[in-house]
Amino acid sequence: MIGTIIAKKIARRSYDAINRGDLAAIMANWDSDANFTYPGSISVSGTRKGKREIEAWFKHFIEAIPIRTFNPLSICVENIFDLVGNNTVSVQWDNRPVNKYGEEFYVRGVTVSIIRRGKIVDATTYVLDYQLLPRLWGEETG
Repeated sequence: MIGTIIAKKIARRSYDAINRGDLAAIMANWDSDANFTYPGSISVSGTRKGKREIEAWFKHFIEAIPIRTFNPLSICVENIFDLVGNNTVSVQWDNRPVNKYGEEFYVRGVTVSIIRRGKIVDATTYVLDYQLLPRLWGEETG
């Protein structure tokens, strides 16, 4: 149970940091050799390898989508008894972002993070409304 409490608290703090655009706080949770996978077929899609690439991705995210209001709806933790920081955490979220062109969106998704020794080593985001991604990121207007 303590593993669940700790993991949920870290997940909530992570989404708060993303909403604030606090790049240092976002990156504090990532392992130096981590992988991050984002869906779709736009320039930001695919897998970023290593903390440097992931940090560049989040920096671009903050610039392209200056208003983010992630709301963790459900946080599921695989190992409720974890005390050493090894776990898998899945967060179902919604977000009402506004891109750099002032367009408002409603986006829903799930992010699954594998955590080792208290740091994210692998995370994959699944966006339910993926058809919105090109407009959200400003790669398609209309």
